Amino acid sequence: MKPVTNHYQHERLWQNYKTTLRSFTEPASKAAAGQAAGTKDLAELTDPASAEPKDRIQKLLDELTKNFPGISFEIVPDGDYLNLKEKAASLGYGKHLLISESFLRRMESSEKDYQDCKSMLLASVLFLAENKAAGVFLGEKQATSWSIKDKAEQKDPEAETLAQMLQSLKEAKNNSKIRFSGNVSYETGELYRKLARAGDKALIQSVISETYQNMGTLRLISCLGEDKERAKAQKAIRSLQRLVVRSRQKMRHLDKEELIKLKKIRAAKRQEEEKVRELQKELKKKQAKRMRLDKRILEEGEKADLEIRRLKQYLAHVNQGEMLAAGAVGAGAVGDFSGMDGGTVSVGQIEMAETVEF
Repeated sequence: MKPVTNHYQHERLWQNYKTTLRSFTEPASKAAAGQAAGTKDLAELTDPASAEPKDRIQKLLDELTKNFPGISFEIVPDGDYLNLKEKAASLGYGKHLLISESFLRRMESSEKDYQDCKSMLLASVLFLAENKAAGVFLGEKQATSWSIKDKAEQKDPEAETLAQMLQSLKEAKNNSKIRFSGNVSYETGELYRKLARAGDKALIQSVISETYQNMGTLRLISCLGEDKERAKAQKAIRSLQRLVVRSRQKMRHLDKEELIKLKKIRAAKRQEEEKVRELQKELKKKQAKRMRLDKRILEEGEKADLEIRRLKQYLAHVNQGEMLAAGAVGAGAVGDFSGMDGGTVSVGQIEMAETVEF
């Protein structure tokens, strides 16, 4: 096994390179307005194309290794893909990202390939960091993830796939054109309020789409941002993930109400008055339950905004060492895998996901 930190390394041209994502304070003249409307942080993400390909790649790998200490990064021969289940089982528990030599060669070959491979690399890191898989293998043109089957766990059929994670990042990067300078809001309360007001499935779907769009941008920041920005982005991502769960819950409530309404119409046509009254009572109960859910959604949105404001205040008064000591950044911010490494895993426990081409 070849750890990233000891392989694929030439001269270190980026030792004193400052992180590429910077936040800028709001001008004093706009401070009051910003506090009233909810502060938004300006962020700028740059990706210098002038550096040598190997240096760019090494710098990116170093940054990801530092930012996600809970993930084991390894560069492996292409042939490991042929026995990937056995390889995955031998790695045991924990989070593992296997980067093939052909993936790195492709990443060096052109600017387009560099950007395509970088998107796949970031998507894979975040897929692991958000605990959606046990490992990912990056080949030259395809990626495969695996999970470890546990009888106590039930697979979520609506869980985000690696392909969806990749698409989310690509859309975020396309919107920002890699180099962007725009308002990045870490406060998620407004989306919670939109969901609470949504009265039909189309409006809920609109909220979900906006949520995933925001999540894509925040994921880029959580990968390559300064530590303070990463901490805020990761906090916002967790809030948005809860919002997606609430959105699906509300859609299921609306489906149940719609079914009762259809039953009521059929009963009315058959002139079953007692059945109509029963269905009407049931419908009112379902609507009351949904209204309670809407109230809880509003409360969660207010709580999420309060938490991010408190985090901003905390981060404004701490230095780097204090942040690391408090665990505000790093793998634990999105997914804490400490203590999970090792352990015996059989080949039969390894479940391979569908291959993603990029």
